[in-house]
Amino acid sequence: MSAARTDLVAFEEFMLAVLDEWGLPTDSIIVSAGDRHVLLKNTPDILGELKAEQLARSPYISKMILAGAAGLFDAALSYLWDETITQLRDRVADFDVACRRTGESAQVSTDERAQSIVRLGARER
Repeated sequence: MSAARTDLVAFEEFMLAVLDEWGLPTDSIIVSAGDRHVLLKNTPDILGELKAEQLARSPYISKMILAGAAGLFDAALSYLWDETITQLRDRVADFDVACRRTGESAQVSTDERAQSIVRLGARER
């Protein structure tokens, strides 16, 4: 992990120099290498709580980890939100299937309808 921290610092220095050369802001753009190291150190424990099948179909978790490792924690949170919405859509669609199997009535009939419900709920916040 110490090699990873060295690489994170080198990447940070390189990218900040590039941004500065291009005339872009460099203050408070990325979090410290120490914080990113903590993220990479703690992630395996958190991922260990998820099932392998769930991880295999969670591309936004991969994007979240990469964004966080690059120091873009705000982008990482956006990817985590995207994964949360994806999981909610799947659960709404699964709920509809379960209701139909038991003969209960449900308002949601397709995954497309489930997505519209989740989008509507997000707009109401």
